[in-house]
Amino acid sequence: MMATVKKEEKLYTEAEVTARYPKEWVTVEVVTTDGKGYWRRGRVIAHGPTREDSLRRLRYWRTKHPEARIAHVFTGPLMEKEVAILVDLWTFPLEDRPVEDGESS
Repeated sequence: MMATVKKEEKLYTEAEVTARYPKEWVTVEVVTTDGKGYWRRGRVIAHGPTREDSLRRLRYWRTKHPEARIAHVFTGPLMEKEVAILVDLWTFPLEDRPVEDGESS
């Protein structure tokens, strides 16, 4: 199953994203943050069953929106080796992210 890439106009909270896309990796364009920098409201731009697929789909969207702030989260229970992450891609581009053991670049 491949990730769906779109930019919804509706803003969602973290709880709404979790309810709408259970057990998926979701990429959100951050619109509102709290005082600590965590995202609170945003537009869903990609979601899918795997982190790699969701990030791969994000690359195209990112070329059209280079200044957007991005959150990339997993909405299901965290596994031992999977951690929900916040990715600020203007600081840490996908091409420059470290490659993990067993992952192709």
